[in-house]
Amino acid sequence: LYQEMNPIMQPIINKYTMLYVAHPFGGNLDNIARAEIQLSKLRKLLPRHTLISPIHNWSYLDYEMSNQVAAISDCVSLLLRCDALILTGRWEESAGCRAEYIAAKVKGLPVFTFDGDDLQSI
Repeated sequence: LYQEMNPIMQPIINKYTMLYVAHPFGGNLDNIARAEIQLSKLRKLLPRHTLISPIHNWSYLDYEMSNQVAAISDCVSLLLRCDALILTGRWEESAGCRAEYIAAKVKGLPVFTFDGDDLQSI
């Protein structure tokens, strides 16, 4: 069964088809599993949307703080090709997620948060 979405959000989110889903990583491999839980819930909520997960795109690379400027640059480059940003997990504590949030706002992309149950526009 598909999860029910807040009826106010349905027409808003349906305008966007390619959704960039940001979740904190920080080199912590447990965050990949946490992101997968959020992605699974989003897939049920948004079955017709394409979900882009930067953690899954780049987690195979060695995580080094000295490479984070390049990594965030790659993430933002991918984000700017998407229709909207969805922030999950404790995104406010993640430098990468905050950079993605700022990039989306500067570009004028819609930004949403998802707490596992509810999608909110911010």
